[in-house]
Amino acid sequence: MENILDRLNDVDRAFKSIRTGKPFTMPGEVTKEELAPKEMGDIIMKAEGLIATVKAAKDNLESGDFEGAKALLKEAEEGTDCQICVHELKRAIADLNHAVELCVMEEKDCPEKTKMVSVRLMTLEDNLTNALENIKQ
Repeated sequence: MENILDRLNDVDRAFKSIRTGKPFTMPGEVTKEELAPKEMGDIIMKAEGLIATVKAAKDNLESGDFEGAKALLKEAEEGTDCQICVHELKRAIADLNHAVELCVMEEKDCPEKTKMVSVRLMTLEDNLTNALENIKQ
């Protein structure tokens, strides 16, 4: 059977639903009402894992562990089927790489750039949490 996350790209649809305020399904997609409880449980478990990884990366970043944060972000990027999530994670990794360069060179912009990455991760975490709540409803 085709991977349910590939078929639904559920978190992607949930983000679109959050932005538009209305349910979003493509022709031929299975709605969450049609999912078997086990499939829904798998989706929820993967989403919760992604949220926990993003939160841990944000915590590492805020404590100054840039390499740990980067490793967690790469792990999250490689482990998700959510295309919006992958895009946001890649942007966060690129911003983090730039922040690390600034901090190594002891530039005055280092804290500002680090805060920007932290805000990006916080926004992603919030969006994922909201999407997860929509999925559970």
